[in-house]
Amino acid sequence: MSESPLLVPSRASVAPDGLLVSVTPQSAGWSYVGFEVYRLLLGSRLERTTEGREVCAVILSGRADISFGAILYEESNDPRSPQAS
Repeated sequence: MSESPLLVPSRASVAPDGLLVSVTPQSAGWSYVGFEVYRLLLGSRLERTTEGREVCAVILSGRADISFGAILYEESNDPRSPQAS
């Protein structure tokens, strides 16, 4: 069985901003969707410019405060109940 071209190994070492994996629509041969995986240390901050793209944040482990514009999702709140900041 041949290896899928969609298998993307993580970086050999974590980038200074925590980046482990980056897949763009162009690198995957897709039209729209890309994704990035970051490993963040406690207290780290990550800011991304979305430039009009749709965005989904998925926490793989741990907790985080996430904001999209004026909407803040705090770690201790139910993520289905955003609080305006």
